[in-house]
Amino acid sequence: MMYKGWIAGREEDRKFLEQLGVKVGIYSKESNCFEDCYVSSEALERLNKHWGRFFWGLMPSLNLFKVKQQLKRR
Repeated sequence: MMYKGWIAGREEDRKFLEQLGVKVGIYSKESNCFEDCYVSSEALERLNKHWGRFFWGLMPSLNLFKVKQQLKRR
């Protein structure tokens, strides 16, 4: 399963999130979060251990074809 949404954190945490397996989107300085992130079930398990350092709003993405196409463009 893939999830899509936002992850609140510091801009300098991008590489750490990527190491967890998160496909990180654009960082918004206004909201202090990464927008349009894609997270697999496995990456979400790793990310869950860091709740508090990061906060997020992720929803299951039902259109897997579209998700795969967008991941290829990154």
